[in-house]
Amino acid sequence: MRLWTVQPVEVWKLLQENGRYVCDKTKSECLSDLTFVESYDWLVKEMEDRIGARDEDVEYPVWAWHTFDGKNDELDLDKESYVSAGEEAVCLEIEIPDNEVVLTDFNNWHCVLNNSYCASALSEEEWESEMKWFDSLERDEKKKVKEESWRRIFDITRIVNDFVENGMYVQATFWSLKLENVKKVRHFVGK
Repeated sequence: MRLWTVQPVEVWKLLQENGRYVCDKTKSECLSDLTFVESYDWLVKEMEDRIGARDEDVEYPVWAWHTFDGKNDELDLDKESYVSAGEEAVCLEIEIPDNEVVLTDFNNWHCVLNNSYCASALSEEEWESEMKWFDSLERDEKKKVKEESWRRIFDITRIVNDFVENGMYVQATFWSLKLENVKKVRHFVGK
């Protein structure tokens, strides 16, 4: 599967030195937030169920883009701001075996990050009805239903209308990145 991951230059250097890179949670902005750690822990369990156990030295996955703005193609580094202004980074075009990757919808992933219900509604009217139903649930049932709804992040079916945009931005997660996975390297500086 062809993917693109944006990483600090130091990750590229580590990958060249060690031949393999795994997520270093001490250098991840998202993993410094306890709320996000719980979301990432949930994703790790889901990944283990879907693609198998991680190696002992892996705590969290590496992230990449599968689809950006509806395209499974090289990222336009001039159009988007993937890193802070002035930050040096690399965009690595990589090839990872399909059975080692979990794909998720970027927009729906935010339901997990925000600890909120992930509705299946395709219109505002459906959403209002679904949220009314969800809000009527008892506390314990609501928690269970909410966490079950998070599995919708794995549905990357393209649906785009005035209310929903699903499958236009698809993330990929995998346990580790090997130097042999890298097909192209582009250096850039954030704008």
